[in-house]
Amino acid sequence: MDKSVKIAVVGAGIGGLASAIYLAHQGHSVSIFEKFSVAKPIGSGLLLQPPGQEVLRELGLLGDIKNKGAVINALNSQNYKGKTILDLKYSDLDGPSQVGLSVGRALLHDTLLQKAIECGVTLVLGAEISKIDQVTGQLASSQTTYDCFDIIIIAGGPRDILIDDYLKRKKNQYNWSCLWANVTLPDDCPKDQLGQRCKSSNHMIGLLPSSYEDNGITIAAFFWSLRSRRLADWRAQPYENFVEQVSCIWPSAAKAIASLDHADFCHAIYYDITCDKPWNGNIIAIGDSIHGTSPQLGQGATMALLDAKILAESLATHTTMEQAFSHFWHLRKKQIRFLHWASKFITPFFQSRSSIAGSLRDLTCHKITQSDFGKRLALETLASRRDSLF
Repeated sequence: MDKSVKIAVVGAGIGGLASAIYLAHQGHSVSIFEKFSVAKPIGSGLLLQPPGQEVLRELGLLGDIKNKGAVINALNSQNYKGKTILDLKYSDLDGPSQVGLSVGRALLHDTLLQKAIECGVTLVLGAEISKIDQVTGQLASSQTTYDCFDIIIIAGGPRDILIDDYLKRKKNQYNWSCLWANVTLPDDCPKDQLGQRCKSSNHMIGLLPSSYEDNGITIAAFFWSLRSRRLADWRAQPYENFVEQVSCIWPSAAKAIASLDHADFCHAIYYDITCDKPWNGNIIAIGDSIHGTSPQLGQGATMALLDAKILAESLATHTTMEQAFSHFWHLRKKQIRFLHWASKFITPFFQSRSSIAGSLRDLTCHKITQSDFGKRLALETLASRRDSLF
């Protein structure tokens, strides 16, 4: 767009903050509206793929994040008997050397938030936007009416309900969710590897190194796959029983959580979300609010950052909002739809009640991903370099 405009970003998550920084750099007047009184992330460690890292590099933030995060060179998944399910190394990717970058969600969020403030972005906290006047661009909460804006970006995440008043999307909650906690990585676990242990398809444990401490200790995010309807049962059982259950699948992970208790864990739920057209007039949505998936592929943060980058570039190179929004979706929808399909296909083999799915995974997954085509497909999907099956 040729001139500076007023832009409202609803939601101070990763995608919303990155969008605000990009657009402020372009000279636009940007305000972020966050419903919580303190802008903070929800969730544990996350894995940034190479394209997401490149977005942070463009924003001048990669160095700070990389110095405090953990370099991930491989994904290794085994069943509880030690049989390999997946063994993927970033070094096997074609082209320049690439790695995954694991960071604490709080670190990434706080770094983006500080950068947005430095760029002159206005942060409005405790503002749960409940209505948008598309004619005037005026925003309102239940108690306050705010300024009028030329463009409104909804980046409130999968639980955002404001979006449903203006855009059509399909949203279904996954039956499976996740318990997570920050732990000290056991000494016998690699510091540069996302590790998983599975028992059938209804028990999965993950350990993702997320930061290296000065005293030599590595902090990791511990993940436990859980059917959402079983959360109350998990909370009701003696904690020692849970540790024993984990120990039967992965003894090292059990040691990592032995000193914790129920209260040290957070519960994360996930949604399957699609949207055929993520804009309507002067409103556009980005991130998990329009393309939420299972976290099995580890793509959420990278996709949100790419949304922010491509939306800003589209607004900079087109004269009308309709042209810019259409161009944004033209560039993003192919990869997003591929990842949505891949996530729906893969997830039941790791999170479901099907014993057949687990057995089939253990028998075939490693063989398939060691073939030339299978390895390339798996690695390029993991590294956010794939947007189609063939």
